[in-house]
Amino acid sequence: MTTKRTFTTLASISPFAGAALSALVVGCTSANDAHSLQEARPDASEAPDASSADEASSEAGRTIKLTWQVAVSPLLTTDGLEGGASAGAIDAGADSPSDAGFDGPSDAGFDVATGSEEAPSDAGAGDGGYQSLAGVSVCVYQNTAIPCVTTDANGMFTISGLPAVSDIALTFRRDGYVPVLTAIATPNTDIDGLSGAGSPLLMASSVPSMTPVSIDIANKGLVTVVAVIPGSSGRPTDSTGDVGAKISLSPMTGNGPYFLDQTNTAIVPSATSMVYEGAVYFNLDPGDYEITIDDPDHSCSPLSPIVGLYGYPAPPTSVKFPIVAGYSTSAVGFYCTANSVIVNTADAN
Repeated sequence: MTTKRTFTTLASISPFAGAALSALVVGCTSANDAHSLQEARPDASEAPDASSADEASSEAGRTIKLTWQVAVSPLLTTDGLEGGASAGAIDAGADSPSDAGFDGPSDAGFDVATGSEEAPSDAGAGDGGYQSLAGVSVCVYQNTAIPCVTTDANGMFTISGLPAVSDIALTFRRDGYVPVLTAIATPNTDIDGLSGAGSPLLMASSVPSMTPVSIDIANKGLVTVVAVIPGSSGRPTDSTGDVGAKISLSPMTGNGPYFLDQTNTAIVPSATSMVYEGAVYFNLDPGDYEITIDDPDHSCSPLSPIVGLYGYPAPPTSVKFPIVAGYSTSAVGFYCTANSVIVNTADAN
C-alpha cells in the first residue's frame, strides 16, 4: 500500500506538539529542530504547474527512515458501565491476520484508543513513563521489498527504505497483542518519533472489554480520531482538545463515534461531540475511509502535514485511512486553531 503524493514545502515551521492520545505529537527531524514539512495534496481541480512537476520528479526514488518507540497501553473503559460488552484478551494460539512481508511474532497491539494525557519524552520501563515493548515486528503493509524490523529491549526500532512523500501503512505485531496498522503520509525527511515532544506508539494486550458494544476484532477494524488545539508554547503541557467539534465518517459502518473523556481512557456514552480530544469507532468493515471534522469556531486541517503519522491528508477538513480486518488503525487526526476575529474599529470613532 504505497501512493505517491505531490507537495509544496512549508518553510521554517516549528515542531508542533500536542498532548493527545498515544502518540501525539511526533516531530520530523530537520536542521535547527524545525520541520521541513509538507502541505496536503493539492486540490484535484488545480492543474500542477511546472515547479510542482519538477518537485515530484525530484522526490522519485528518494527514501527515508522512521525511528520510533513502542510501549504498552492501558485499556479503554466506559463511564458508568459495569462489567463489559466484550472480553477481548488475545489468545496467542488463535488465528491472526496475515501481513505480506511479515516474518516474525504474530499479533501486536491495540493502539492509541487509550493513553495518559502526557507522555514523557524518554518513556520507557522503570522511569515512571510507559513500559516499553520489545519483540514487536514492524513491517510495511503489503510491501515485502522493505525488510521488517523488530523492536529492541527499549521498544525502539528504525525502519529504512520508506518511500518519501508517499502514503504508506505500517503494521505492528507481537504475540499476545492486537495487531496495529498506522497510516503514514511520509515527508521528504527522516522521521524521529521521539524527537522533541514525541511519544511512543501504545499497544495493549486486548481490545477494550468495558465498551457500549461488543468488538469483533477478528473480522472488523477500529480507529481512533484526535483533534487538538495548540497552546501558546506549542508544547504538550498547554495544548487542549477541540471541545465541541463534530466528526463524520464516510462510508459509515460499524459503531461510533464514541467520545473520550479528558483522561483519554474512558468513553462518555452521552456525548455527541468532542469532550476533549479523542473519539473511537468500532467494528468498521475493511476498506478505505474518510473522516471529516466540523467546528465553526476553529479552522481545522489534517494533522499529518504537521507530523506525518496520523493518516492521509484530504484537505481542507478531512483525513483518509485504511481499515484492515483484525487490526486497530492507530490515530488519525486534526490540528485546529481559533478562527480570526475581525474587529470593526470604525464604529469606535
